[in-house]
Amino acid sequence: MPDIQKAQAEAKQVLEMFSQAADGNGSVKSALDEINRDRETFRNDPQSFNIMLETVRKGLHDEKLLPRLSVIYAKENMNLMGNDNDQISDRSFWLYRKAQYRDMNVVEKSIVHTLMSKFAFLKHAASDPEREDNKVDRKDLDTALKLFREGRQRAIEHQEKQERERQQQEYEKQAAQHLITSLLKDNGSLFTRLWDYKRGGITLESLTAAETTDNNNPRYLSGAERQTSYRVRQMFKELSNNDQLITQEDLKLYGSRYGIKI
Repeated sequence: MPDIQKAQAEAKQVLEMFSQAADGNGSVKSALDEINRDRETFRNDPQSFNIMLETVRKGLHDEKLLPRLSVIYAKENMNLMGNDNDQISDRSFWLYRKAQYRDMNVVEKSIVHTLMSKFAFLKHAASDPEREDNKVDRKDLDTALKLFREGRQRAIEHQEKQERERQQQEYEKQAAQHLITSLLKDNGSLFTRLWDYKRGGITLESLTAAETTDNNNPRYLSGAERQTSYRVRQMFKELSNNDQLITQEDLKLYGSRYGIKI
């Protein structure tokens, strides 16, 4: 039988250490080290250890400590998580998780998951949202920690929403650029093959005709061109401006929405 009373007593002690760390009076590392010591304490009683871990995890969530702890955790692990310039990129953060995740307990995983959810905001916490390096540095972490400690969740959530919208806009622009480039490269080779000469543009019928020709002659379209043709079909209503015909002018108009000149 698990020793629930002992597990809860240990959990309370660890939660207090995390709470002190969140307020700047301790470290996340010390609290995690305490959990590792508890692992030894409960070596012959894994059920009690798991109860203790889950109690701590739930306590951190209920007390809303995870945002602050995740930033402190990033600061404490900057040497492992970042590069030589003390900057954490998407890739360096991914490599850290890949290397460390298997050995993390559920409490540390919760902290890392929170850091993942806040990462887009952290990239620009202390700087211009248009900054191009797209990395998290110590200044970003310090600023974010101050905001979290001030309880400015609404402002943070607004900035996170803005960052998500910016990333979505960037993704849509890149997708538009890829589509236009694929259609027009090699002097408009693919655009020409998808063209309906009777109608003066790309139609659903001309797309079907190109796909039929490709089925009979697999070399008619390359793999990338098939993907582009499929994408044009998916976006036909938007690209044609609802008139069942995609002209060069329609393509220019589509590009102009994303600042792409043709």
